[in-house]
Amino acid sequence: MLSAVLVAASCVLLVAATLQLWWMMHAWRTPETLRRTTFREPDGAHRHSFSLLVPARHEERVLGHTVEQMLRCEHTAFEIVLIVGHDDPGTAAIAHRLAEEHPARVRVVTDTHPVKNKPRAMNTALPHCRGDIVGVFDAEDVVHPELLTHVDAAFRATGGWDGDCLAEDCDLGVRLSGNGARTVVAYEAGLVTREETPDSLGGLFRQRTRWNRCTRAATGPPAPSPTPGRSPRSR
Repeated sequence: MLSAVLVAASCVLLVAATLQLWWMMHAWRTPETLRRTTFREPDGAHRHSFSLLVPARHEERVLGHTVEQMLRCEHTAFEIVLIVGHDDPGTAAIAHRLAEEHPARVRVVTDTHPVKNKPRAMNTALPHCRGDIVGVFDAEDVVHPELLTHVDAAFRATGGWDGDCLAEDCDLGVRLSGNGARTVVAYEAGLVTREETPDSLGGLFRQRTRWNRCTRAATGPPAPSPTPGRSPRSR
């Protein structure tokens, strides 16, 4: 009986994963759909400034290359805010060196939370942002030089990220939509941001399991308030 249940559950998950993969690969499959979801052609004017948050934890190997690539952005008004942990001296040393080499563009913010995660790191840096628009990049991203020019548009504030939700991008979109904002995914094949992928099947499984669990937490009903005297349950 147990084996039959496991087989059935595996089949359901396989179908869900297949449908998700198909959608990711073919969501922009028609010219009309692509036209409606692509960026508008920029007019050359830079009306807004950007604060680009880069949470970096144990990223000594890739952080320098990522920042050098971001510095090639053709937009004229942006700053790069590197967020490092107080317990990560290796990454912090590289971040501070980059800030010394590029003082007009790069700043460093130190996250002192005892429990480290990406949304808490970004909330630490959010009060230090000077730009009109806040963007987030991973420490291993390769950013297209024209991306900021295409994304030079309004950004609606929502009060920051949920420090307990690790699907911070999904959570932000859900709350924007709940507040009445119209949210869309803009896609431009020539402006993709390249990211590092897990280098093993086990790493890929852990990544996708975490994404699935955290996305369900972000899109599901709010968690009940914790009982006085007890710690809140982790999402």
